[in-house]
Amino acid sequence: MQEADRPLTLTSKAISGAGPIVPRAILFIAVAVSLVLMASVYRNLSPTWDEPSHIGNGLAWLTPPHHLIDPVDPPVGRVSAAVGPWLSGARALDLPNPYDVGNIALRESGHYWRTLTLARLGILPWYLLAVYLVWSMTKRWLGEWPALAAALLFLFCPPVLANATIATTEMPFMAAFLLAIDRIWRALQEPEWRNYAWAGFGVGLACGAKLSGVPFCLLCALVMVAWHGWTKRKLPRISAVAFAALIMFLTIWGIYRFQVGPLATNPASHIHVQRLAAKTGPLAPVVMGAVDHIPAYQFIQGIRVARGFTKHPPQGYLFGEVYTHGRWYFFFFMLLAKTPIPLLIFGLAGLWLALRRGMARTDPFVIVPLAGFFVPMLVATVSHVHLGIRHVLVVYAFLAMLSGLAVQRLYAMRSGVSTSFRAGAVGLLMAANVLACVVAAPDFLAWYNEAAAPWATLIHVDSDYDWGQDLERLSRTLETLPVKHIWISYSGSVELNQFHLPPWEPLPAGIPEKGWIAISETNLRTQPQAFGWLKSYQPVAIAGKTIRIYHIE
Repeated sequence: MQEADRPLTLTSKAISGAGPIVPRAILFIAVAVSLVLMASVYRNLSPTWDEPSHIGNGLAWLTPPHHLIDPVDPPVGRVSAAVGPWLSGARALDLPNPYDVGNIALRESGHYWRTLTLARLGILPWYLLAVYLVWSMTKRWLGEWPALAAALLFLFCPPVLANATIATTEMPFMAAFLLAIDRIWRALQEPEWRNYAWAGFGVGLACGAKLSGVPFCLLCALVMVAWHGWTKRKLPRISAVAFAALIMFLTIWGIYRFQVGPLATNPASHIHVQRLAAKTGPLAPVVMGAVDHIPAYQFIQGIRVARGFTKHPPQGYLFGEVYTHGRWYFFFFMLLAKTPIPLLIFGLAGLWLALRRGMARTDPFVIVPLAGFFVPMLVATVSHVHLGIRHVLVVYAFLAMLSGLAVQRLYAMRSGVSTSFRAGAVGLLMAANVLACVVAAPDFLAWYNEAAAPWATLIHVDSDYDWGQDLERLSRTLETLPVKHIWISYSGSVELNQFHLPPWEPLPAGIPEKGWIAISETNLRTQPQAFGWLKSYQPVAIAGKTIRIYHIE
């Protein structure tokens, strides 16, 4: 066996000559620094596109009759975003649009920014859980110091911090997915009923956080089971898998308050179901009764809605092109553009090392980060819903773990380069990763790495750059300018009148106007026929990162 293919058994003490106290103290300080950076977002960035919807849906779930207005995202992340506002007195109104419910809750609270901050703080525990899981999984695999490297690269990754500081579903799903993958692996290694129960719970929690959990968890589990059978010549017992599936079902159903309801929610679909049931003859009443009493019925409804998105994906934008279907290279390229360069260097090196170990079958755990990285990337690519890196945010956790492998390998390899030099190189790259986050704050959402930043808005906008987060900073910028009236084309879902703007009107599409004009980068880039005429002018100011301000005589 070649040296490069041997399993790495280098201990933390061998690397540093110290026990676990030093790396854990560094980790504690790093977490504290990341929390300070995150706090800079809460009062500076206005609600993004989806935040009012998640807050509104979460409040609807917490307010009788406890139903999601829009079932396309499950309750876990939405309730996490709504529990703070709900505890402070916010309640859901009986309205059909979750965006309206969320915006009204923010407006009527009397403390707009406090309520928004409470919603965003509801995501913080999930972020801390994700950090812990990245660290603990890597520590069990590689040891203390590689786990510290993985955690540091994960902590100071701008896309991770961007989604950890806003009230959306991505961070709760990331943490739940990590828990599911970790517990599936533990159940395969230690086939005890307790571990299978944890695996079922983890998968159920991930599915209850985001519908992506269904294909992500299912395919990762299949890959890990197949790997386990190939390397250990042993498959899990059918009874154990059935037990885990039962726990998963009960977890999902519990997340949906053990509700039952009709699968057909409108007259047309109900008539269709009746016609199908009629074909069963005397069993028709039983079939209809079953269809009208489906456990976790809104979960099934959400899957149906999500399938509609896949068949008819929303408009996409990449490299200056507006299109209606996905591009197979979208997520792979966006990962290159939105990932800190040190994390890319270590992560891709670790990916190569992991693939080699996988082929040699010398490292059983290596299948976990490999499956956790490739499965979400491939599933998201096939879906054709290409709205941003947030849809594959989970891969950053596994890229960080793979980085830990690269760091460990760097220390373990035999070469003429001194250990001190290698330690210095790793330290510089880690420092560069941290510095990128410090410089980016609070604009983690609009961040691109140094290689892609000059072309950021040409590459992609939407939730990777302009997600409506700069409305508050537009208000502040306009206060410094002699603006008496302004035309606005804003890409977002919040109520503009909550942000102390001067008298304003919507900028009409396709009609050149004079005077003061503010336009979101997303609208300017994705609607060239409507607003392309503005590109012949130079903006007099930029609000935050994403809203151009023009003064046209």
